[in-house]
Amino acid sequence: MKKGHYSSSHKRYTSYFLAATLILLVYTNTFNASWQFDDKPNILNNTYIHLTDLKPESIIKTFYTNPSKPAQLGDRMYRPVACLSLALNWYIGGDHVAGYHIINTAIHILATLVLYLVIVNLYKTPNLIKHHGEEVNFIALFAALLWALHPIQIQAVTYIVQRMTSLAALFYLLSIYFYLKSRMSALPWRRTSYYTGCALSFLLALGSKENAATLPLALVLIEIIFFQKAAAGNRNRRFYMISAGFLLISLVLMLQFLPGSDFFFAEDYAKRTFTLSERLMTEFRVVFFYLSQLFYPLADRFSIEHDVLLSTSLWTPWTTLPSMLAILLLIATGFGLMWKMKVLSFSILFFFLNHLIESTIVPLELVFEHRNYLPSLFFFLPLSVGIKSLLDYYREKSTVMHVILVVFATLLLTSVGFSTHLRNFAWATERSLWENAMHKAPNSARPLTVLAEDLSRPDLANPQDDAKALVLYERALLLQQSRRNVYPAILNNMAVIYMRNDNKPKALAVFTEALAIDPDYQKARAGLIQVQIMQGQWDRALENAEQLVSVPAPLGGHLNLMGYVLLRQEQYETARNYFQEALRLEPNDPVILLNMGIALCISGHYEDAEGYLQRAYMRSPENFNPLIMLIENSSRAGDRVEAGQYADTLLDSYPTGLIQAQLKQIQNSDYSLSIPLDASIRIVAKRMAERSEALAQ
Repeated sequence: MKKGHYSSSHKRYTSYFLAATLILLVYTNTFNASWQFDDKPNILNNTYIHLTDLKPESIIKTFYTNPSKPAQLGDRMYRPVACLSLALNWYIGGDHVAGYHIINTAIHILATLVLYLVIVNLYKTPNLIKHHGEEVNFIALFAALLWALHPIQIQAVTYIVQRMTSLAALFYLLSIYFYLKSRMSALPWRRTSYYTGCALSFLLALGSKENAATLPLALVLIEIIFFQKAAAGNRNRRFYMISAGFLLISLVLMLQFLPGSDFFFAEDYAKRTFTLSERLMTEFRVVFFYLSQLFYPLADRFSIEHDVLLSTSLWTPWTTLPSMLAILLLIATGFGLMWKMKVLSFSILFFFLNHLIESTIVPLELVFEHRNYLPSLFFFLPLSVGIKSLLDYYREKSTVMHVILVVFATLLLTSVGFSTHLRNFAWATERSLWENAMHKAPNSARPLTVLAEDLSRPDLANPQDDAKALVLYERALLLQQSRRNVYPAILNNMAVIYMRNDNKPKALAVFTEALAIDPDYQKARAGLIQVQIMQGQWDRALENAEQLVSVPAPLGGHLNLMGYVLLRQEQYETARNYFQEALRLEPNDPVILLNMGIALCISGHYEDAEGYLQRAYMRSPENFNPLIMLIENSSRAGDRVEAGQYADTLLDSYPTGLIQAQLKQIQNSDYSLSIPLDASIRIVAKRMAERSEALAQ
C-alpha cells in the first residue's frame, strides 16, 4: 500500500471513529426516552407494524400500514422502507424503546459518515479539485460534525417515528455519493454500477419519506455547480435526459405514496385552520426562524411545539414581507454566486430546495424542527471552509490567532453538542417533553391536550388527575389549534372523563356539544352511544349506532358497538353478523371475541361460543369476563364438569374478594355482559364454599 493512500485511509477511519464517538456521547441520554406523540398511531397502535414472523405476506403488509386506521390495511403504500424497519424493530424487541433509539442513533451516525464522504468527493469534482487538496478531510469532518451534533436534528433522531426523516436523508446522501462516484469513474462498468446504486438509493429514500422527491433537482444542482465546465455538450444533454427520467419516476412514485384523492390538497386544507395562501406566507417566516435556530442553537430555543402567528397578508404580521424579501434575496444570492463561490452557492440553494415540499404549499403543520434534517446537510460546509482557511492563514502569520481559532472551533463543536445533550433530557418522558413545550408555546392548545391525555390515561386514572386534566382541556379550548377538529376532540376527551367518573348527564351534554360542532366525529358519537346504553336509552343508542356504521369502511370497534346494542335488543342473528364483520377487521380483539361468544351462547351455539370465549381469554387473561362467561356457557350446555373446571381456573386466577366484587359489579352494571349469569354465579359460589370447608378441615 502506498504511503499517501495509507495516510488518506488512516485519516478517513479516524474521522469515522471520532464522529461515531461524539454522536454516541451526545445521544447517550436518549436510549430510554419514552414513546412520544405520533409514535402511538404510527407504531404502538399500528397493527401491521407489529411483525411476529418474517413470512413474505407479513412483510408486505408492513408496506401498506395505515396510521389513521391502524387496524386496517391501507389501499396504497405508506413509506414502506421506514415502516419495514420499524416492523423489524418490533419483531426483535416489541415495544421496548431502547432498540428503536439505538437504531435511530445508528442511522444518524451512518448519515454523518456518508455526509463526510460526499463532501470529500465534492472536492474531487472538476470545479473544486484545485481547492484545499489534502485539507479537505478537516473541512468534511468539521462540517459533518456540526450538522450531526446540532440540536435541530434531535427531532429526527430522538423522536422514534421520525426515523422516516433520517432514513430518507441517509439514502438521499447515498444517492448523491453514488452519483459523484459514477461521474468521476473512467471505467464503464463502474459508472453503470454507481448509477444503479444512485437509482436504488433514490427509490429507498422515496420509500422512507416523500420529501426525497427533490433528489433529481439536487443532482442537477450538483452537475451545474461542480461539473458543468468539464462536461462535454453530449454528456450534458445525456445528463439532463437522465435527470428528467428520474424526476418522472419520482412523480409517479409520489402519486403512489401521497394520501387521498388527486385533490387531497383541498381536502386537507379543509381540515386546517389556515388557507393555502396563509400557509405559504407564514412559511417564509417559519423558514427564517429555522435559520435563526441553526445560527443560534441554544437548547431553550428548541421545542416539539412552537407558537406561530399566521400571516394573513403581506403586512400582518409586519415581519411577513421582510421575511419573504430576505429569503428571496438569499436564493438570488445562491444563484448569483454559482460561478464565484461554488460551495456557498450550493449550501444556500440545497437548503431552500429541500424546504420546497414541506415548507411551501403542502397542507402540513406549520412548523416542525425535523424538517431541517435533510435541508441542513450542507449548511455548515461554508463555515467549515472559512474556519479552515483562517487556520491556514494564521498558522504562519500569528500563533496566537491560530490557537484562538483552534479553541473557537473546539468550543463551537462542544457547545453545540452540549446544547443537544441538554435538550435531549426534555425527551425523557411524554410529560417532561410537553411540560417543556407548554412553557415555550403558551398560546398553543396541543401541549395542554397531550398533558391532559397523559394525566387521564385509563390505566392510571384517578379523580385528582382527572380533575387536573379537565382544567387543562378547558384552557386548551381557548388557545390556538392546528386542526379544525381539535375542538370537538378536546370535548370528546372531557366527556370520557365525565363518563368514567359517573357523571353521565355531563358526559351526555359534552358529547352532544362535540357532535354539534362536527356531526361526522365518530369518536364522540361512539361515546354518546355508550352513555345512552348506560342510561337505558336503547332506541337513541340504536339510531346513533346505525349512523356510526353507515360511513364507508367503519371501524371494527364501531361495528362491535352496533352489535352490542342489537344484542341487548335481542336481535341475536343480526348482532352476530356485526360481530363477525368486526372480527374480520380486528380478528384478535378480546372485547369483540367476548361479545361474539355471548351472542352464540344466548343463541344456543355453545360449542362455537366456547371457541370465541377461549380466544378472548387467551388474548386478555387478566380480564375477568371471558372466564365467567365460559362457566355460564358450559353450564347452559349441560356440562357441569367443565363448568366446574372453569370455575376452578377463575378461583385460581383471582383473589376471592375481587371475584365477589366483580360479580356484584356485573349484576348491578347498566353496561353489563348482556346475559343473566345465575348459573355461573351459583357454580362459583358453590366452589368457593367447598374450598372454604376444605380449608376449615
